[in-house]
Amino acid sequence: RLDKINPPALIPYEQVADAVLASWVQSQTHAALLQRAQEIVAALDNGARLGAQGLVTTSVGKLPRGGFLEGLPAAVAQTAFTLAPGEAQAIDAEGRILLLVVDTVHAATADDPETASTKDSIAQQVAQSMSRDLITFYGRAAQAEAGLAIDSAAIAAVQAQMQ
Repeated sequence: RLDKINPPALIPYEQVADAVLASWVQSQTHAALLQRAQEIVAALDNGARLGAQGLVTTSVGKLPRGGFLEGLPAAVAQTAFTLAPGEAQAIDAEGRILLLVVDTVHAATADDPETASTKDSIAQQVAQSMSRDLITFYGRAAQAEAGLAIDSAAIAAVQAQMQ
């Protein structure tokens, strides 16, 4: 039940001053951190070491393709696979600024169980997709050869009468 519609009104400054200040400080801090991250990326591109930048660093080790990093945004893992060894990038995700440096890229090996599992999964998906496509194409060819056509308007009319 609607009793009354209140027209839009400005909230008094005194009620929002603290929230506005906190939001502004957060925005300025985020912008400054992003700027600093870009400066560090430029320094890394010129040969500086990440550990020499005065930051807390974390090494992940081998990250499997499509891997998940606990406590980090998904953009970190996605970005890692777009970078070449030694390349650095600043990542702005989920309100955080992160620096990513790829040390090495490990090529997939055919005898790795994870690689074999991924290969089998892809083969199954392709086989299922091809089966569905063949059935669809066969059905369409059989309809065309037999001269069958579905009258959608007639079906809709019958359905409307049934309801």
